Amino acid sequence: MLPTALLKRLSGEWKSIVLAVVATNAIFLALALLAASIPRQTVKTRILQAFESGSLPLETDRDFKTWMFGNECLILQMLLNPDDDRLRKAIGPRVYYRADDQRQCHLVLALARYGSTAEAPDFFRYTRYWHGHNAAAAALLSLMDISTMRIVLTAIAYGSLVVLAVAGWFAIGRLRILAITTAVTGMAFWALQDFSHSLGNGPADSVLILGFAFLLFRFGRVGSQRGYLSCCATFGAIVTYMEFFTGQLPIAAALLLPFGFFLTRDTIPQEWRLALAGVSAFVLGAAATVAIKQLLAYLVFGAPVLASFAANLHAYTQNLETIGIQGSDSHLKSAIYALGGMVWKWGKVLTYGSDLASRLLFLTTALAWLGAAFLAWRSRSAAQTGAFLPCAAGASIIAAWIGVFPAHSFGHGWFMVRMMLAPIALGWTALIIEAGRQLNFCLAGDVTGSAGNGSECSGIAVA
Repeated sequence: MLPTALLKRLSGEWKSIVLAVVATNAIFLALALLAASIPRQTVKTRILQAFESGSLPLETDRDFKTWMFGNECLILQMLLNPDDDRLRKAIGPRVYYRADDQRQCHLVLALARYGSTAEAPDFFRYTRYWHGHNAAAAALLSLMDISTMRIVLTAIAYGSLVVLAVAGWFAIGRLRILAITTAVTGMAFWALQDFSHSLGNGPADSVLILGFAFLLFRFGRVGSQRGYLSCCATFGAIVTYMEFFTGQLPIAAALLLPFGFFLTRDTIPQEWRLALAGVSAFVLGAAATVAIKQLLAYLVFGAPVLASFAANLHAYTQNLETIGIQGSDSHLKSAIYALGGMVWKWGKVLTYGSDLASRLLFLTTALAWLGAAFLAWRSRSAAQTGAFLPCAAGASIIAAWIGVFPAHSFGHGWFMVRMMLAPIALGWTALIIEAGRQLNFCLAGDVTGSAGNGSECSGIAVA
């Protein structure tokens, strides 16, 4: 019954979903063309200024706080490198590359100074992504130097979380708790102090959060869900446009599932239908955006770019033995090791470099999940729906992502660990909502035992 109803809901809005995704991708192409049009001298000047001022480090292999600048130099190189055709630069910018990608900043400095580099005489066409970060970088660099850009990106990232909290404050019921908890978790444990100022992460993080804030302002204060699936599909397309395989897609999908569930207070099947339909529309929008980008790349550069895309995607899905982790010869073992190893080794990224704080963060989050599960079980016969199952289903999307891409998730654990924003926020969201339900039932005399005496309970209702 549920899959049939889900397909019926999606088919009811399919025209608007298709129109939204196609129109959005047309805008992406226009933005890519604009980014390819930025004067090369402007980019060159900004790069040289940044190295002189120290805003760009030459060495990017010291610790995780400098590794991200390798991606940033890669983005700057895509804007800097000349091309014989604007469309070709927009669809597949040239990248001079070495096997040792920690040399990216050395390469971009040489290219800015001399126009070429002996270290990497050959180039390839980087067609795997839409490179929305290039458009963001081009816009910012045309207005300011890289030192100022870092301040602006950081302000926008933290400001987006404030906007999310404000949107949550005006939302109804459980959406308020989801939004405010996510905003607080993001402020404290999303490592924005290390990632928000980077072109490879800051713009994508801000777009992700502002997208949720828009959904809250649009749907969180009213009962109407008209146009919700189209917005989810558009959201999926936009997050994919900004994605550099740095974790924003799974975070968005994980948070979107309970968002859709909390959006309606109908029967439980209706809540699940809307939740799953929203995530399905999001995935359709994301998948269509990837397909459109690869189609354009094929039309401009031919079949080799599709082979390159498939080869890289396959490499990301490999078992961990391919990256030197012994004993992980099966996909299940690799997925478990990637999840546990990523959290154990790189959890400190979320806690300001402290391993001890990381252990405490994940321990308390696990206790929050256990507490939410206990309270949900205790209130299982109540007519009012809870939050544990939809939040757990959302968090499972992160686990599924790691299961599909274990080599990439563990191999790039120093930034992919930021996906844990979703399980942490959802665990505490589930606990707060389930605790509120328990207090309400206690006050109403719906819970047996010592808590069943209304005179012994106090609390406020969670709508």
